[in-house]
Amino acid sequence: MAHILVVDDDRDLCNLLRTALERDGHTVTALYRGDAVTEQHCRWADCILLDVMMPGEDGFAVCRRLRALADCPILFLTARTDEADVLRGLGLGGDDYLPKPFRLAELRARINAHLRRQNRAPVHRVLRGGVTFDLSAGAAFAGEIPLHLTRAEYAICEHLALHAGRTFSKEQLYEAAFGYDGTADTGSVLATNMDTYHLERALGLQYALFNHQYYRDVTLADGTVCRLQYDFSAPYADPALRAWLPDYQNTMLVLLVLLLVIVIVFMTRRSARRLRAETARLTEACRVLAGGDLSAPMPAASRIAEFQDALQTMDTLRGELSQSLKAQWTMEQQRSERIAALAHDLKTPLAILQGNAELLAEEPLTDTQRPAVEAMLRGCERAGQYLAALRRVCRMEDTPAPAEPLDGTAFIQALAQTGRALCTPRGLHFVLDNALPPGTVLYARRQDTVRAVENLLDNAVRYAAPGGQVTLRCTREADALAFAVQDDGPGFAPAVLRGGGQLLYTGDAARSDGHQGLGLYFARRVAESQGGSLTLASTPTGALVVLRLPPGHGPA
Repeated sequence: MAHILVVDDDRDLCNLLRTALERDGHTVTALYRGDAVTEQHCRWADCILLDVMMPGEDGFAVCRRLRALADCPILFLTARTDEADVLRGLGLGGDDYLPKPFRLAELRARINAHLRRQNRAPVHRVLRGGVTFDLSAGAAFAGEIPLHLTRAEYAICEHLALHAGRTFSKEQLYEAAFGYDGTADTGSVLATNMDTYHLERALGLQYALFNHQYYRDVTLADGTVCRLQYDFSAPYADPALRAWLPDYQNTMLVLLVLLLVIVIVFMTRRSARRLRAETARLTEACRVLAGGDLSAPMPAASRIAEFQDALQTMDTLRGELSQSLKAQWTMEQQRSERIAALAHDLKTPLAILQGNAELLAEEPLTDTQRPAVEAMLRGCERAGQYLAALRRVCRMEDTPAPAEPLDGTAFIQALAQTGRALCTPRGLHFVLDNALPPGTVLYARRQDTVRAVENLLDNAVRYAAPGGQVTLRCTREADALAFAVQDDGPGFAPAVLRGGGQLLYTGDAARSDGHQGLGLYFARRVAESQGGSLTLASTPTGALVVLRLPPGHGPA
């Protein structure tokens, strides 16, 4: 079997390779430094396994030195996996490149394949397209007629014949013909005064950012290519400065970067201080507006146009807001005065009405007259309550009472009794449609809710057609408890549907007879204060008002 030379600075790996390859019948010799490989090793080695990063001499340099001495396969086993390293190793004469970590079975298979290829009998003749190439004689024949080709022409034709079906570049054909490519690292270094690092850079034509090194190839008389490396820089004139100070160009570049960083930091901090000062003005203006002190002066003008525009906008907003609040306050004052005057004017007529009703109640009355007088007394009592509520609205002291549990059946029957009392004097028919199950408990503010529904009933009685009908319908919806009051009067006009429920809104002439618009306003306030709503609608049979309360304030 073969004699294999392993060159690697890792002794454990060398022992592993020795054990594995000796099982295949090979003889293994291990070296642990690149400079330990001599010409004598190349004479008897059938295959060389070579690491790249080793003490003394790296694997690339060893391969370059051995390729001129040995014709055996050279396999690189290295941890350097960059494509440039792979191409370099194969370009220096390596036959294979296997990166670490590798599979031991794959390595053994590759070694055996290279050994079989090396021991294969050489092919002396190749026939391609009617042309025979005698590889041993270096001649080509068309049938039996020799072809007169130059050395370069024959080399190119032979290379194409041996690699039929493949495509080659001009540089590859040039290398096949002359054995050297001026653009690739495939030549042999005959002599150099560079160390390994700079030699590798020169062979690869590598330019560094801080090393101003340039290369030029000069062809000597014997055809040898001499690659010159030279520097182009501006050194210090004083030799002492050149000896003690760093390179001038690199120093200037570093100083330029440092100055640029200092300028950027300084400008950033300066701009940040200015922006903080300008934004403080905007913050102060926002505090003035949020604090409600619309008479306080705005901050000083900003030196930045965009910030100044924002300050002017805030100043304009402050003026508009001040005027709007003053106008609103004036309207509220006028409305309060109007409500107060109305409440005051109603006290005397109400006292007269209540006094006469009480006198009538003391007289002997018929069965028909007594319910009417009692209805008058209840109406006077409700009117007094309305006046009290109106005064509370005027003084902005209307604090709602807490919700309480109410028996749903008794609550609705009381509303029905009020509805009948309102309808009977006017000759109207009252209908109660109670869809709530028995035992329903209603959670609401008793007095406010009763007054709200009674206001809806009173409004329906006012506008029902003579001899018509007023209906009170109580239902449980998906998310609310609904009290719907419907009459068969003229219905609501579009203007009423838009403004109904506002304070002192009386609507159009079709549904207005001098009342001051408190009924729907109070009902809406009661519903909204308990999380509900008030809905007005016109149906083909008349007007419909629905008071909705959420389940949390409705029946359990």
